[in-house]
Amino acid sequence: MNWVPQSAVDNLPDELLATILKVVADSPVPSSARTPPAPIAASRVSRRWRIVALCSPELWTNIRISHRSRSRQWATMFIKRSISRPLDISINLESYREWHGTACNEPVPLDRVLAILGPHIGRWRTLAFRGWSYQIQEFFDFVGRAPVPPLQLEYTHLSSIEEGHDRLPPAWEFLGSGSFLSLRVGMGLELNDLTAFKAVQSLDVECQWNDIPYSEGFRYLFGPCSTLTTVIIRNFPLDHMPHFNPIDCSTILSFAVSFSYPFFYNVPSDHRIGGFETLVNTFALPNIEYLEILGGFAGGHIEHHLTQLPEVWEAPLFPHLQTLRLEDVGFSHAGLSLIQSFSSNITTLQLINTTRNDCLLVQSGGWPVLRTLTVEARVVSTWIASFVDMRSAEGRPIVDLTLPFCDDGFALAYNPTSAIHFHRTAPYGPSPALMDGVYGPGFYIDEYDMRPTEFAHVKYPTVRKCRCCETDWSGYLEWKWEEDMKRLEEEIERDFKIEGEVVRSKGTLREAKRQRRRECGALSTNQVKHSPRSRCRSVAEDFSVV
Repeated sequence: MNWVPQSAVDNLPDELLATILKVVADSPVPSSARTPPAPIAASRVSRRWRIVALCSPELWTNIRISHRSRSRQWATMFIKRSISRPLDISINLESYREWHGTACNEPVPLDRVLAILGPHIGRWRTLAFRGWSYQIQEFFDFVGRAPVPPLQLEYTHLSSIEEGHDRLPPAWEFLGSGSFLSLRVGMGLELNDLTAFKAVQSLDVECQWNDIPYSEGFRYLFGPCSTLTTVIIRNFPLDHMPHFNPIDCSTILSFAVSFSYPFFYNVPSDHRIGGFETLVNTFALPNIEYLEILGGFAGGHIEHHLTQLPEVWEAPLFPHLQTLRLEDVGFSHAGLSLIQSFSSNITTLQLINTTRNDCLLVQSGGWPVLRTLTVEARVVSTWIASFVDMRSAEGRPIVDLTLPFCDDGFALAYNPTSAIHFHRTAPYGPSPALMDGVYGPGFYIDEYDMRPTEFAHVKYPTVRKCRCCETDWSGYLEWKWEEDMKRLEEEIERDFKIEGEVVRSKGTLREAKRQRRRECGALSTNQVKHSPRSRCRSVAEDFSVV
């Protein structure tokens, strides 16, 4: 930044600069990046940036530990520089590689990770942990024996690499602290022991390993006195189920669901297949204001002549619903009638990569109070202008319209376009959704540039194979150590270049002072201002505590 004269960034106040650096520090890091963490990189820009970074403990609260050995070194330094601030911890011990259909993992010693994080368990605010079954068991045993429970823990995401490992260890009650707000589990729960989560506000569960409709423990979390306001159900099964009392979800305001396979709705000739009524019969959601559906409706098969809309759905299913988000949903004439019957109070409609959107042009009269429309598509959407014109002709115009990033041309026949507030979607992927995961400030699911629905698989270089592939694996640790040392030497070399530039700039400054003395004369002793002598920044300072 020093090479830009009078740069606007250099003129920013320290507080604003620290806020900007905090936003960068909380952002996900691309998996292909070999750069140091954001606070480290920021401290190498200039002396002022380094002072701001070292004097801002909130920049050092994100602890990201992976299979890379240097991540543990960074974690130790971050914990010290964060002083006493709450910590946002992400542990991804997955080491995954595919070779001829074989998944091979190099065990990461969890004891080293626990030795770093264990003494500071009282500062844990958010925790995302993904590992193998034995690592999860070891982690729970360690936390269960800790002298101090994680009293500040608010958000937790637990996920197992092995699909067959379907249950959490029995000693997971430590998650039910008084400050605990959100739980996301990619594993099975011991659903009869959920009393510890009576105060939780958001719940994110995977239905693949949980018999939710039949669980009395799961029902204990709901009811008129429940504190739950947000629920995310992943891979909800649509198998036909016998009649039972729906779960009372009267306190739920936001609900998101993804379906395990496409469906339309019930086909009476096949009693083994359920439909959307399976979800409605499982959860009673009379007060939801936000509904998010990922997948499920298959527009190609919904026109089957045996399909029928249950009579009980003629009334609005969700009378208080205001925002409806549909992603990867296939429309059809019959299916659209079902979706439009959700509520007559929907003001915001979000269509994310939906198909057969031309069905929206055939059926009119739905969504009488719709004012905001968001469309995100992989291709240019030609139906949007016709739909907006149709709404304007009916006297129910769209006020706020968010168009796909790829839509360049847009022409309306009714009403001037100045009456509509146009926006553009982001070019790098779908907008944030509940299905991405519920998390608090500074909390993320993984450290990779992707939607945080799941942890990313880290692929090792294909030149190294494991023993089951009949190739020696013993040299991998030495190879990884050499790669880390090579990167460290490159960083040291860059830092030496930076220090050389600093020395040259100081020499220029000293020469300017000598020139001033020759022209104006030497200053008297009373005019000399003594200041502590500044010192050059060294690479070793990155591993020092200030």
